[in-house]
Amino acid sequence: MKNIILYEIDWSAIGSILSALAAIFALYIAIIQLKGINKNISDSNMMKVMEIEFEINRRLERAQDLRKSILEKDYTEVSNNINTEKFNIELNFYYVAYENYLNSLDRLCGFIQRGALKHDDFKEDYKETLCDIVNSDEFNSKHNGFVKYKNIVELNKNWND
Repeated sequence: MKNIILYEIDWSAIGSILSALAAIFALYIAIIQLKGINKNISDSNMMKVMEIEFEINRRLERAQDLRKSILEKDYTEVSNNINTEKFNIELNFYYVAYENYLNSLDRLCGFIQRGALKHDDFKEDYKETLCDIVNSDEFNSKHNGFVKYKNIVELNKNWND
């Protein structure tokens, strides 16, 4: 007769192994979910950036269109009160549109300054624009030392140092 040895099954060990495998699988699923959430957040941030850039460009186009219409018109008879008044009204529309553009750009610069947006992503596209704005006669004469757009000025200074 052969000697048969029967092993007792340790159900607690099997249960522990299965629990460990289930925990590893749950961890794997959680990591995949977190990567997906991170990608969605990144995509969402890029959409916000694109919206801000779209709004900046829209406001700049509006200001440029108003400026162009002013320059195209013949105001040679400025001595006429009607033309002077009309010219001043159109010029004020332009200034308001340009202020809106600067406000949007200042907001974007503030996000970049606070680290909400990466400097490297915007430096190449906006460095020259900021420099042109800060050094423009219109910007400097209008503000006479008072800087309303501190984020624009500070970011321009940081990028040019």
